[in-house]
Amino acid sequence: MMMVQRSLYAVLGGVLLFGGSLLADEPVSNAALKYWQAFSTIPRLDAALEEKLDEACREAGFATPVDPRLKEWLSQSEYSLRALHHGAAIEHCDWGVELRSDGAETLLPHIAKARTLARLALLRARQAFEQQENEQAARDVVAATVLARHVSQDGTLIGLLVGYSIEMNAMVVMAAYLPQIDSRLLQSTVEQLGSAPKMGSMTDAIASEEQFVDWAVEKLQVSGDGQLIDLCMTLTSSKQDAEDLLVAGGSREQFIEHLLALRPLYAEMQALIDLPQAVFRERNEILTERLNSNPIARFAAPGVTNLYTANAAYRCRLALWDAAVAMRLSGPDALASHLDPYGDGPFVQIAETSGRDSLKRYRLRSRFERHAGAPVELYVGAALR
Repeated sequence: MMMVQRSLYAVLGGVLLFGGSLLADEPVSNAALKYWQAFSTIPRLDAALEEKLDEACREAGFATPVDPRLKEWLSQSEYSLRALHHGAAIEHCDWGVELRSDGAETLLPHIAKARTLARLALLRARQAFEQQENEQAARDVVAATVLARHVSQDGTLIGLLVGYSIEMNAMVVMAAYLPQIDSRLLQSTVEQLGSAPKMGSMTDAIASEEQFVDWAVEKLQVSGDGQLIDLCMTLTSSKQDAEDLLVAGGSREQFIEHLLALRPLYAEMQALIDLPQAVFRERNEILTERLNSNPIARFAAPGVTNLYTANAAYRCRLALWDAAVAMRLSGPDALASHLDPYGDGPFVQIAETSGRDSLKRYRLRSRFERHAGAPVELYVGAALR
């Protein structure tokens, strides 16, 4: 035993002697490693408290004081938030997603955890803003935004959509307290956001989604007809959908033929994403007819209308934020130079109060219409009492 210990000490001594150390801190080059440290140490959150957390960082939630239980939960989350900031300081982020090899069997455990971590950061930002600790609040907003963009780069549509959602929530929190942020801090925050990693691309995410087709074709080519139901279960979210897909797909050979026919449609989806809304609607009718002619498309292809709407809403919210910042830094006349990307002029400004406070509490609204005519807008000064 003593000889083993001496040998081990000799090895350790040699490592130290020649400039290395088994205990040395190597710089982490993948932000995902730090994010997973944050995920794994977030205090447990029951369903009721999670719902309150979601409400606390939404526009309507600013009229209600933060629940005391949320404050207690936040006080137990210091390590998770520290790990978040460490991850956000690293440019590269690889979540280890392998769509080509895992296909529809791909699991994305980081998605839900990233949403919770981001809401945790935005809750602390809200609390800091209310205590006039604006610099701390801005740092948390920036960290949540970087996390959003890192999530969006995982190569999946769901990752991109969650990235959109997190960053838009971050803008809602920042805008709610915008009137109390001084010009120096606001300009610094804008510069940090500008130098942060870029949000993932919708066209790239749609292209990545095509890998599910290749994966499914390869699965079918090496499986028998009896395994078709297993593939259908993997591609759908319910037993009924799987049975319907099995009927629609036909034999194994027909199923492969239907899948291969979807491939050129992905390029058409990509071409529609950045079009003006009226042009999109017109060209989407043609694409929809082609998709409807494929019996498995509604099960296997992404819904392009929803993707277009999500992408447009994100673009609008970014432009709304830029306009709000310009108005805060240069005055209300700056709005005239910030055009609505889905309108024929500047954004619409709607005062939420009268008198002098009308310049502190207002909504900026885009003419882009989401489902059921809901507008895309940004509420500036929503937290002001």
